[in-house]
Amino acid sequence: TLGANRAPAKDGRIGLTHALTPSGGVFSEFTVCRLAADHVLLTSAAAARRQDAALLTAHAKTHEAVTVSDVTEKTGILAVMGPESRTLLQPLTDQALSSTAFPWLSAQQIQVAGIALTALRVSYAGELGWELHVPMDRMKPLYDALVAAGRPLDLAHFGAFALNAMRLEKGYRAWGMDLSTERTPLEAGLGHLVAPDARKALEREGAFSMKLLELEDGGPDPFALHPVFAGGEVAGLITSGAFGHRTGRTLALAYLKPAGQAAGASLSARVLGRKVPVRVLAEAPYDPRNERLKG
Repeated sequence: TLGANRAPAKDGRIGLTHALTPSGGVFSEFTVCRLAADHVLLTSAAAARRQDAALLTAHAKTHEAVTVSDVTEKTGILAVMGPESRTLLQPLTDQALSSTAFPWLSAQQIQVAGIALTALRVSYAGELGWELHVPMDRMKPLYDALVAAGRPLDLAHFGAFALNAMRLEKGYRAWGMDLSTERTPLEAGLGHLVAPDARKALEREGAFSMKLLELEDGGPDPFALHPVFAGGEVAGLITSGAFGHRTGRTLALAYLKPAGQAAGASLSARVLGRKVPVRVLAEAPYDPRNERLKG
């Protein structure tokens, strides 16, 4: 087993798993797409390419039938996400894109604008959407076709800062910021992605717990290592933050000590020298039932 979670059991299904260190910290995060019983597509952070290739290659040596191919230079990804993404894509493909024909967290090999590609129905932005995994030499014609089809729909490009804000509105953790070798998936609030037989080994006494926070004064966006206080004592650290334009809230993810997790604890953060009241959110402030993702 490579990760803490079980791999998808059916062809065309997508899952998320975390490779762990010997002490249980998060070493890497993989989106696992089962294309066939003997063919799995893994994607992970671009910055982790070398470490992940080394991890997978070393792991494959213990499994004679497994081969690992790094297709980073051969394949690119275009993310088409938003309420009109299905309206944009459907005229460009013969594959039905309804939730019945192409459900959330599934993958299919289809053609878009006459270009063969692998489409994954996933969205880090928390909206209806697809990732289009396409051969690099077909990237430009696919991009041109998408831009042309999107003009009547006011298609807009979005960048890393916008995506960071949108994923925080969903409470999604980011590898390299919120997920690190110092904390387990259980501490990161990802227990639902840990197989039952692995949970006990990851349990820690006095563990930290990651919470989604709202900063209540609308000041500067927080970022990693700003402290969180319960009363006058340090109760945790922020790992990432941003202003969410869809919700109008300043949000942050933070690891809290047991004192910061206590019911009724009065919490504040110190952001660029300013004390800011914060509160723990019980659920993601944007589409907490995933109705947009599943729509």
